[in-house]
Amino acid sequence: MVDDNRSSRKPRSAVVTLSGGASAVTTALDLRDEERMSLEEIRMQYDTGGSTNALVEIYDEPDGTAQADLSDKVDEFRLAPGDDANPDMEWEDIEDDVILLPDGNSDDAITVTVGGYTISG
Repeated sequence: MVDDNRSSRKPRSAVVTLSGGASAVTTALDLRDEERMSLEEIRMQYDTGGSTNALVEIYDEPDGTAQADLSDKVDEFRLAPGDDANPDMEWEDIEDDVILLPDGNSDDAITVTVGGYTISG
């Protein structure tokens, strides 16, 4: 494993609950303009009361772009009711905000946890 030797390692995390049927762009973690974040944790939990599969896409909203810019996709999660997805992987650094785009197919809540470390700003 590669050591991260950047000087700033301030922990940052947020939990967002997407209601059943949600399809609007949602900010999961809001960073200041000068901040960058090393994204190290994404967890998606789809409640067991759901009956349909759902898709949630995660984006890095790049610096200097309009709110909810969906040009920089980080990952996507395809979920079935009862899923608790928490892959052990590292993602690219986030330049601005972490935003979520659910497809609107869920019929129960999806809880999203994102976390990592501020590495500049």
